[in-house]
Amino acid sequence: MKRKIFLVTAALAFLPLVADIASGGDDKRVSVGTFAAEVKSDKMAATKITPALDCWIEEGKNLIFCSTFQMAWNEMCNKYAEGTLEIEKAPDYVEKLNALYRQEPLLTDEAYIAMSGFGKDGIVEKVNKAVREKFKNLNKDELPPEFNYKLGSNEIMTFAYLFRELSFQNVFEKTDPIEMTIDGKIFPASAFGTISRHDKDIEDQYKVLYLNRDQQNQHNSAEVVLRLVTTSPYDDLIISTVPVKKTLKETYENIQRLISPQNAINNHYLDRDHKFDSLSIPKINFNILHEFKDLCGKEIFNKSLKNYNPRNYVGASVLKIAFLLNERGAKIMSYATFFMKGASIEDNTCTIKCPFVIYIKDKSKEAPYFMAYVANEEILVKFNEDDEITTAEIIFAGPNKKRFKRPVKKEDFGKIKNPIIRSVLSGDDSAKTGEIVKGSGAINDTSEDGLTPLLYVLVNRDKVIKALYKNIKKTRRCLDRTAEILEPTHIAYLELVASLISEGSDINARDKDGRSVLMIAEENGMTDFAELLIEKGADINVRDKKGDSALIYSFTNVHPRIIKLLIEKGADVNAKNFNDFDPMLLARLYHYDEIIELINSVRAKSNSK
Repeated sequence: MKRKIFLVTAALAFLPLVADIASGGDDKRVSVGTFAAEVKSDKMAATKITPALDCWIEEGKNLIFCSTFQMAWNEMCNKYAEGTLEIEKAPDYVEKLNALYRQEPLLTDEAYIAMSGFGKDGIVEKVNKAVREKFKNLNKDELPPEFNYKLGSNEIMTFAYLFRELSFQNVFEKTDPIEMTIDGKIFPASAFGTISRHDKDIEDQYKVLYLNRDQQNQHNSAEVVLRLVTTSPYDDLIISTVPVKKTLKETYENIQRLISPQNAINNHYLDRDHKFDSLSIPKINFNILHEFKDLCGKEIFNKSLKNYNPRNYVGASVLKIAFLLNERGAKIMSYATFFMKGASIEDNTCTIKCPFVIYIKDKSKEAPYFMAYVANEEILVKFNEDDEITTAEIIFAGPNKKRFKRPVKKEDFGKIKNPIIRSVLSGDDSAKTGEIVKGSGAINDTSEDGLTPLLYVLVNRDKVIKALYKNIKKTRRCLDRTAEILEPTHIAYLELVASLISEGSDINARDKDGRSVLMIAEENGMTDFAELLIEKGADINVRDKKGDSALIYSFTNVHPRIIKLLIEKGADVNAKNFNDFDPMLLARLYHYDEIIELINSVRAKSNSK
């Protein structure tokens, strides 16, 4: 029987926030979500953790890989053992770990830490300190625990940790739960994707890399490989329903072959501009701690290690993997410890269902640093009707979609003095708010947090949209068919922004982080308004507190039309941000050949003067 696979390649560098998020800057970051509670692997009967990518896939069982244990293993091999580890009655995976003992880490420097040392040198305390210094901006559930292992003077601890987070530029819609039949039981998996083809910004967040309609079964309409487009230029987020091979390694290599440029030329199934009428992807959230009990206590025979202790044994070694995928993005956290102890111890829709595979891969590396085969519900997110309502659900859910009753938090408007902001948040209808915008004289008065009404509406988009939705829901009992494409809430929000701009809002106002109105419009994916602001003379070369200009923001949020317009209007093509990113580097990362030519042309004209 053919087995289907769902594959995800993820990238978590936030451009232009790479250094701050990946290595722990001081600025607050908004996480894509919270990991599930930790569970030990021996409590999960249908899920297996593997330290090696070259591991056999068992039908009906989840299989999860992360490269952190290999990194910890390689610390021991290369710094102390002078080669591969020779272990008594070694489990099968030891041979596969030894085969890669010279492998470099599979992700960029800012996303991981690998270190080792002796008990006499305080290695445990050094590990605790180093992780929290490098990743000081992460939440508690995203960090390893503070270790308190007791090591002898010549006993060794090796350690590796990685963290990656990526976000989608626009939040995907919540879709109806996916009903999967697994071992005769129906499991409703919580899902996200696109409900219908009504929003180009969301549609542009996935690309079809491979499509084979000749292969269909009861779970999937076709064999498909998709790229989910994120804010990161460094990693790939890939989803695939191609049948798996015998191992994770073979499965990965097969998918890479199918989506390779050479195969794309010969692939008569491929339509890279293809869009599905609907797309539904299951949410994933797991947090698993695996103890290598079959390794613990085994003697290590390497002669070079006898210089430290007459006899050496493997101590308690673990691999922790936490992974989250939802409508906002994806993130992974993993750590591993390895100890050497002395001598003491068919229609045009796409719905992803089990089984599937997930992997995260740095684009510049030859192999993924995380991979999982998901065959059952044990690590999926069960659909819950009490899920918190999202802006995407408010704006884009059609009138025939099921609505859920959820508690609504009451706002305290007493502290809000600006009459325009008060009117918007209190649920006034658009006509009344429009009158206040025109007649209050408060169009550029700042709120308590220093924001003009226009900045407030852009910065607090979710809060404003929910307030508009509540008012529209009160005044309209049902929505007509046109609302399936453009909801009144969405229209009301866009009209509010347009009204604030046309009535004389300061289009060069900036928030506390130095972001201009234009930058925030780009960040929100509001391409048309960004173009309007540029045409109205917004300052296109102002910088935020991280040194990013509107031109850099336009690259980050993938607006090629705006990139070209900014350059034509005189944006500085040589300006670098504090992470040394400039427009030419970004154009090359995104493979924007037309933009590269345009930048070269601007530079040539400048040099000829």
